[in-house]
Amino acid sequence: MQQATKHILFVAQCIACTSIIYFLSLIVHLPVTLTALVAVAAVAGIWFLQPAAASNTANRSEQSWAVIILALGCYFITKNALSLATKHGQFDAVAIWNLFAKFLSEPDNWHSMFQASASHPDYPLCLPAFEAFWFRLLGPSSEVLVPFVLSFCITLFIPAIIYFEQVRKNLPVAALVLFFLSRDTFYIEKGVSQYADTLLAFFFLCAFICIDHAKENKRYIALSAAFLGACIWTKNEGTVLAALFILFNLRTLFSGGGLKYLAAGMALPLLAWLIFKTGYAPANDMVRDQSSNTFTFLHTGTRYHTIWQSFKTNLHDKFGYVESGFYLYFILCILQKQWPGRHMWLLLCCLCAYFMIYVITPRDLDWQLATSQDRLMHQLMPAMVYVIASKLSEIRFALAKKETS
Repeated sequence: MQQATKHILFVAQCIACTSIIYFLSLIVHLPVTLTALVAVAAVAGIWFLQPAAASNTANRSEQSWAVIILALGCYFITKNALSLATKHGQFDAVAIWNLFAKFLSEPDNWHSMFQASASHPDYPLCLPAFEAFWFRLLGPSSEVLVPFVLSFCITLFIPAIIYFEQVRKNLPVAALVLFFLSRDTFYIEKGVSQYADTLLAFFFLCAFICIDHAKENKRYIALSAAFLGACIWTKNEGTVLAALFILFNLRTLFSGGGLKYLAAGMALPLLAWLIFKTGYAPANDMVRDQSSNTFTFLHTGTRYHTIWQSFKTNLHDKFGYVESGFYLYFILCILQKQWPGRHMWLLLCCLCAYFMIYVITPRDLDWQLATSQDRLMHQLMPAMVYVIASKLSEIRFALAKKETS
């Protein structure tokens, strides 16, 4: 693993860990200064326990080009983010995430968020708890700045970490991925919307990267598990993503002592999530409102058709380069006479799981699709780009092997 990747993973861990520590501090009525000291100690421990990064063996010319390409990518992302961002974020940021953060920044009254008219009080608290921690440290004047800075950094980290993971394998592929993401106005707009979807996408991507490095060091299993726990602590959909991820990586996670690393990584986020769900959060409205109509929905063909048509439209209009990369991925698999990799099957199953959620939703289907399907696809897009880029990065090595044989 590259040093730059390690640093981004460290920041991701700090976000999740600080959020959890702050939430638990509210329960035990810990002063914010003491909470900050605990968070600093935890962050120092995370840095100390991280596996060592690989040494950089790239030649100087390649390093120079890599830095130039990265700088250009960061410039375009920053430029587009500043033009697409709104002062208080988009609608759900105002109605849900930033509102929750304001509740959580009041240690004596934060419980009232569950009785207020706020939407979805069952949503996990990773994003608002992290923001609330900084609201209390920096004061009310930070309530506009903190959500934007966090959302912008996450939007920047996602293409950067994919770039760092591919640049040593295949610089042209890494540059192409960075170019598409830096020019993708839909991705950047959703990124700086101040929603939790991009944070969930970031944690899920980090879990993929860590599990791919598990052969280097068993500690990466713990890191991958920690990011899965962070997914669960970020949004309700994270539970589905984490469960499927574990199912598809059973051999890596449960063999050779991997189970203890899995348990160690997921312990803290699962503890916070269980305390929140069992002690504070109301029942999820999707689950609560299920009825006898659910069985009817499963046998209604028009629902499947409507969902599929909406999916195709969103894929073509908002994720066009991902669609093209998906086809290239499968063409390469055919040329190499290989089945698609485990990660690709995992992501396809995640899409199917989201598809079935729409099938059984008790809400108006057209409204549900119009307001959320592109965001759910956005949650999976970074991991999909990473998997496709990893496959396409094999092209140079495949050609080299063919020439020498």
